Amino acid sequence: MRDNLILIGMPGSGKSTLGQRVAKILDFSFIDLDDEIVKMANMPIPEIFSRFGEAGFRQLERKAVLKLEGVSRTVIGTGGGIVLDPENVALLRRVGFVCLIDRPLEELAVGGDRPLSTTQEAVAKLYRERRALYERAADAAVSNTRNICPDLAAEKIVEAYREN
Repeated sequence: MRDNLILIGMPGSGKSTLGQRVAKILDFSFIDLDDEIVKMANMPIPEIFSRFGEAGFRQLERKAVLKLEGVSRTVIGTGGGIVLDPENVALLRRVGFVCLIDRPLEELAVGGDRPLSTTQEAVAKLYRERRALYERAADAAVSNTRNICPDLAAEKIVEAYREN
């Protein structure tokens, strides 16, 4: 069933913020996969990375993705690295419409609870590594730049979803 709407994109691109707005517009539930991982591990993401490394985090991410097969009418905000695993991408595409939140590199957030995005250089490296993966995984892309208000970006996501 593809009645879910899945948001992918770089860390700091606006997936969680826009996902909540889109869920309200569509009257859908909202799931933030990173929040689900935090609940499963009972610790914040930086601690997961510190204790188990990226590989341990990706294992938890896979478990969270597998739980999505039973959801419907849900907007799902994913972590920025979800596209690194082709099996995750295949499952996301099975359960929903995948929309890339496209934000220019220079506008992406740095730091915070993003262990792989601690510096501008680290963000740029991730951007180069992941850009093509995002484009291949997405059914559509919506721009989310500083000069576009979040409500307008959310409306564009809903429009892309409804057109599909």
